[in-house]
Amino acid sequence: MPGFVPSTNGLHFPNDFVPEPLFRLGVGRASVPIGNAAHGLCGGMVFAARDLFEYRLQAPPDRTPPRRGTRLFRYLLGRLFASFDLPAGPLRYWLWQILPAGDRFAVRGVTWHSIQGH
Repeated sequence: MPGFVPSTNGLHFPNDFVPEPLFRLGVGRASVPIGNAAHGLCGGMVFAARDLFEYRLQAPPDRTPPRRGTRLFRYLLGRLFASFDLPAGPLRYWLWQILPAGDRFAVRGVTWHSIQGH
């Protein structure tokens, strides 16, 4: 994004969350923990920083990552899932992993796809 300066427009806390589930599925004691925040919320943080920048809003002043259940954590989690671009996203990432770096024979490589924005 033109004009985006990470030190100014980015979130002020690291992608270093405490080990706790991203969320729980189920009811009461019969719930199952899903994910682990300690693995990071990279895509959610990137999408949130872009949202704030595009809407000309200041990043929250927080210097420590939000805990599960807070409004900011829920927002980051929602943006994390948006970054997965379901259902096509995982398939696209997998296909890119099996492509050669450069063009080979009739197969366009990752470099070509990256430049073309595919």
